[in-house]
Amino acid sequence: MNLARFFGLGPAYVFTVEEDVMDEQTGVIIERAWDAKFEISKLGYDNAKLIEEMPRLRPLDFSPLLEPRYDYATQSSIPQHRIDMMGAAYLHYGDMGLVARYVDGEYIGAWRDHDAILDAVAPHVTDEVRTHMERVLNLHVPADFNWEEPAWHKTAFLERGNSAATVVAKERKSLRLIWNGTDKSTAREDAMNDPHITPTEKELECAFGCVYLVFCTWLWNLRISYPDEEISLAFIDISSCFRWPRVCPDLLGAFGFVIVSIYFAANAMVFGGVVSASTWEPFRRAIAALTKGLYDTPGLIHQHASLLNSVEWVPATDFTDFAKATACALNPGVFDNKDVASQPPILSMLMTI
Repeated sequence: MNLARFFGLGPAYVFTVEEDVMDEQTGVIIERAWDAKFEISKLGYDNAKLIEEMPRLRPLDFSPLLEPRYDYATQSSIPQHRIDMMGAAYLHYGDMGLVARYVDGEYIGAWRDHDAILDAVAPHVTDEVRTHMERVLNLHVPADFNWEEPAWHKTAFLERGNSAATVVAKERKSLRLIWNGTDKSTAREDAMNDPHITPTEKELECAFGCVYLVFCTWLWNLRISYPDEEISLAFIDISSCFRWPRVCPDLLGAFGFVIVSIYFAANAMVFGGVVSASTWEPFRRAIAALTKGLYDTPGLIHQHASLLNSVEWVPATDFTDFAKATACALNPGVFDNKDVASQPPILSMLMTI
């Protein structure tokens, strides 16, 4: 048997086995030849699967991966043919970073104009925030990351998978898969969230923890000043915000994870990663700063008329008994002593589950 022909490899990779030894008179096999495919398959399930899948995937055309995906937002499952094409691409390149660079486009955020984004926010954010945005946009890396993973370590996590996962279901929300980024089976192992693997000292400090308190305080003061009026709130939901900051192609393996039998090479920050929130933090602050700095820009109503016209107002009920709010020294309402209303806070918070 020629394994080079079996795997489709070049002449530099040739493995041969002897023929079966047979009795010339009776035709009985005295000594069976060494069957490389069979013997490798006996090393374990993964090796047996590899022997089976490599010949199937190797000739597969994976160029359709470059075509636009128009149904991505509505898919309810991962198509097997796309998994096969990704597998074929990995066999071809032997490096997930090269696969990411091949598919390009949305996978590495190639459509973003980094310079235009940084120039637009510069007048509204601090130099510190802009510096972190520049790192995330141009380098796609955490503020501090220096780790070389041993082969045995990656093999252990691929065989075991990530820690026990929990699916969280919320009404009118997509299912969320939650897992522990610090789980390990032995003291020799490293986990993604270990402080020496992904330290956070150089990350931008997350300041969204106080946002909800500020929001509730403002709402309470509004009710003090407007005890009998309906209060309308406007917000925008940035879905899966952690997926916005991309991961450098060279780090796909470091942030990848296993779910069931599929390996997900993480091309963006993941829920559960200790630096995911801090990677999103500079953009969260920029959104709040831009909202505050541009809210009175002339022409916004005309510019966004199509969106504003799509808003449907629900008629108020005949009688609504609003909660009562009492003024105090800390919460006097939204008017100062000259009856001038204070400017509402521009809040940008982080919703997880």
